[in-house]
Amino acid sequence: DSSFNPIIWRAARTETADDALFWIGTTLLYLKDPHTTDLFDFLVAHDDFGDAHMLPLYTKLDKSAIKSTAYDRINSKEPKARLLAIQTLSLTDPDPTTEKLIKSAFATTEGPTRGYLVYTMKALKIGNLKSYLQPLLTDPICGSIAFAALLESPTAEDRACAESSYSSAN
Repeated sequence: DSSFNPIIWRAARTETADDALFWIGTTLLYLKDPHTTDLFDFLVAHDDFGDAHMLPLYTKLDKSAIKSTAYDRINSKEPKARLLAIQTLSLTDPDPTTEKLIKSAFATTEGPTRGYLVYTMKALKIGNLKSYLQPLLTDPICGSIAFAALLESPTAEDRACAESSYSSAN
């Protein structure tokens, strides 16, 4: 019964106890509340992604709504929001807008977040990745996922790059 969701949302805005916030979020997610952007922001503020309990429920919401929210948050200045947007896009269907946003985010991102972007490229089987990923093939952190993304790419040039890299290494 989602008729109490407005009351639960009011509690989400005023409650401060971590345990209560966990149950508020879990309840809204279990009831498949349609406010994915509000839920996304709630997760960023209150879920520990290293031991995520609410995130699996979020990923079961409407995929087009999740995608729309991720589009809105992928360029967030908040690193946790940006990571969640990247991760949730990996669970949606690929399309030209998603591909463009992922590649754009990759071009403007440094550090470990790039690995999440590469994973999303791989999961969505995005093509034309050679110029993005070839420099990462020797990276000790992202190299293996970059190799896998190139190998699973629909683009022959990407797959040839991965195969050539493998041949050179052996």
